[in-house]
Amino acid sequence: MKFLLRLFKIFAGLLLVTILGLIGVFVFFKNIDLAPYDSLIKGQVEAKTGRLLRIDGQTKLDLSLSPALVMTDIGLANASWGQNPELISVGRLYGKLRLLPLLMGKFEVETLALEKVQIHLEQTPEG
Repeated sequence: MKFLLRLFKIFAGLLLVTILGLIGVFVFFKNIDLAPYDSLIKGQVEAKTGRLLRIDGQTKLDLSLSPALVMTDIGLANASWGQNPELISVGRLYGKLRLLPLLMGKFEVETLALEKVQIHLEQTPEG
């Protein structure tokens, strides 16, 4: 009987530590300020596309069983010869992230959804 009581106490302790750890991870990600990463994101987009990225809204993590990156009021600059200043503008970007790679420091997007999107496609004067 003592053995079962001791085993129960060990199991309860491990369960409590796991729950507290999950709460700690939740609080950490809920309170993380992603604004300093805006310049990093802008730099990566500019390096890959040669165009400036505008982020005028918020950048935040939406926590649930599947965490998500949420960005608002963003735009990608158009070519210099384009009539519109932006090639694309997005009111809200929602990227569902894979949890396990995120916990290991990798950023993998599972689903991407865009709202209030405006795309301006144009041809060069030469066609």
